[in-house]
Amino acid sequence: MVAVLLLAASFPTSEAREPRVEVVGGVGKLLGGEEPLVNADLYQGIVYAKSAGLGRWSFRTPAGDVVALTGPLKDSSNKVIDAGTTVLVALACNGYFGNSGVVCDPRGVARVITPAAPITSTNQKLRLLTLVTSLAGSCSIPGANTVAVQLPCRPPLLACDEEAIAHDAIAALRSMNVDPAPFTHCSFVVPQNLGCGWAGLAELPGTRTWFRPDGSGIFDKGMYMQEILHNYGVWHAWSKGVESADASTAMGQGEACPSAPELWRLQWGNTVAELNAARLPVGKWLGWYTLPATFKFAKVPSA
Repeated sequence: MVAVLLLAASFPTSEAREPRVEVVGGVGKLLGGEEPLVNADLYQGIVYAKSAGLGRWSFRTPAGDVVALTGPLKDSSNKVIDAGTTVLVALACNGYFGNSGVVCDPRGVARVITPAAPITSTNQKLRLLTLVTSLAGSCSIPGANTVAVQLPCRPPLLACDEEAIAHDAIAALRSMNVDPAPFTHCSFVVPQNLGCGWAGLAELPGTRTWFRPDGSGIFDKGMYMQEILHNYGVWHAWSKGVESADASTAMGQGEACPSAPELWRLQWGNTVAELNAARLPVGKWLGWYTLPATFKFAKVPSA
């Protein structure tokens, strides 16, 4: 089930949820307390990576609030914690949880509560909600015309802050009495002319994706497939040491279906044979291998 919505509502600010944070003099402090946040109670949530380059991370609380992180979370051994892991961590933030555009700086080590669970990618029914967003108010973007559009003109949105866009879009959706809960995934088509540094972006793993509204973003079938598959834990495909350079798969520069290794990773394909140095002796014929087609029949649209 796919729903496409054009947002056209006012954007209420959601109430801050506990634990609440303010920044005083550049130091994060709990509301009602005098101790810096680094000495306060820890936040529990799930850490996510982002698909557009290394070093982009976010953090989601049990209440559903998502904030951007300034860097990865690390454990007591100084190892980067895997995306999808539930952790306890101290954060110094520039605003309230529950609001948009909040960025948090991890302080100290994070404690793993639940390791990242295996990603289920078989026997799934994808229910994708697509929200098409635009800007409202008096905007000034270099190279763009000023038009009457639908999201409020605020610095985080004009800077293509994907979390701010998602926050405001979901708030508008709920103001229209549309419940996103029945959907398994959400895609956000960002406003025109924001100058985002990516054509597509995804949580990895996760349930949310973002696309530019152009031929290299939402209208590029390879890009669309790539970002959705990021949600299922598949990273970019490399070639000759270059990220995203593999032209044989949508996880690189191709328009094709996932490659054999990706199909194996997703459990969408079966292994025909495992070949290694021991099983490939020089000058010995091993016989023919029959590779089954990814799709065995075409789906004929119903009348």
